[in-house]
Amino acid sequence: MKIAIATSGNILKSSISEHFGRSNYYCIYNADNQETDFFENPIFQNPEMDMCVTGEYFVDKKVTAVVAGRFGAKIIEYFRERNIQMIMPEKLRTAKDIINLIK
Repeated sequence: MKIAIATSGNILKSSISEHFGRSNYYCIYNADNQETDFFENPIFQNPEMDMCVTGEYFVDKKVTAVVAGRFGAKIIEYFRERNIQMIMPEKLRTAKDIINLIK
């Protein structure tokens, strides 16, 4: 299982971003081998890009769930069509907090 977490930075102590599309980075956590990989949000440097470009990356990486403070309507529709679960924690946590909850 792979989980993507929208984060403010590229370390596990980074807080979860309040909004999926405005996230600085994304952390992909692979629960099978417990590895993490961070990458910069391509939209952050190029706001004209379609948010679904990032969604396609998650589909290609076989991500099954995404964690963020909230999601926009377009990406919600995109993820729903592809059966990717969206998780919005009640309070903002760090990427490490979310990973520890999954373990």
